[in-house]
Amino acid sequence: MFAASLNRFKKAYTAYNSGDAAYDHWTPEEAKKLELAIAKKVSWLDANISRVKATLKTKDLPIKAAAFHSEQQAFESSMNPVLNKPKPQPPAPPAETAQSCKPEDAANGSTIVLAELIRGPQSRIHHAKLIGRAPPTYIGCALRIENHC
Repeated sequence: MFAASLNRFKKAYTAYNSGDAAYDHWTPEEAKKLELAIAKKVSWLDANISRVKATLKTKDLPIKAAAFHSEQQAFESSMNPVLNKPKPQPPAPPAETAQSCKPEDAANGSTIVLAELIRGPQSRIHHAKLIGRAPPTYIGCALRIENHC
């Protein structure tokens, strides 16, 4: 189990070093911390597995399974925040897009103003009012319909 956990962290570190976009939000300090922790735990695991393999089957083991389990939990609890660090949210679009509509766009025959499009008994706003929910939010002022025939 501990070896599988270490392999999972190694794969993430390798992906970070290869430039994988899933880990590009890690800082170099976090990656270095992960690299050092992995190296330390791999050497600890190898040394203790060697001790266990060298022990005769008639003798008590020099290290118990609980020690492996506690080392794994300590490692995962310290390194999971790095591995599971969420990506930062992309910047919000500027609020100017809703204000960019021009009156001449509405007068153009190939443009239907969104307010005209959503009126009537079959509209989403009308349906939302009937069932007691908030109407959907629309961004932008007009929907352009072009004839490609």
